[in-house]
Amino acid sequence: FAIANWPDIESIRSLQANVAAKQGEANELEKSSPSAHARDRVAETFELLLREFFADKYIFDKAGFVLKRGDQEMARGPHRTLSDGEKTAIAFCYFIACAHKKMTTGSDYKKLFLVFDDPVTSMSYDFVFAIAQTLKNLNISDQGEISINPGKIDGNKCWKPELLLLTHSSYFFNISL
Repeated sequence: FAIANWPDIESIRSLQANVAAKQGEANELEKSSPSAHARDRVAETFELLLREFFADKYIFDKAGFVLKRGDQEMARGPHRTLSDGEKTAIAFCYFIACAHKKMTTGSDYKKLFLVFDDPVTSMSYDFVFAIAQTLKNLNISDQGEISINPGKIDGNKCWKPELLLLTHSSYFFNISL
């Protein structure tokens, strides 16, 4: 049987070796994709979330990795220009964007578990509502794209990450509930 079917046996062995090589390439590609562009992904996600919270009031300069007020740098520095609520909202946006830095493979995004400890300290009610909406609509795609568009959530290619919210604010609690 082996002699009569030797060309087919060799063909199967060759295909098995090809499958193993392709699987190895796919594993290496998956390992390199999220972390290789983590800085760019953080910048894109941070910019997206800032636009949601502040429209065009604050602009994130990706090249310099600097937050600007409109097209200009903050002359007195961000620590003296921004209110405590604005600082908290910006930190919230940056925290979500930094999730990319923790991922080593594309499949790690499905394991993402975010913990927020009172994310609405020193905020006006507009920001409290914006944070609640962001957490409600937060979703991640198979490729690691973070979005707040609820229309993308389908459970297969785009899903909601696990969240744990801790708060002392009854207003935030009621809105989030």
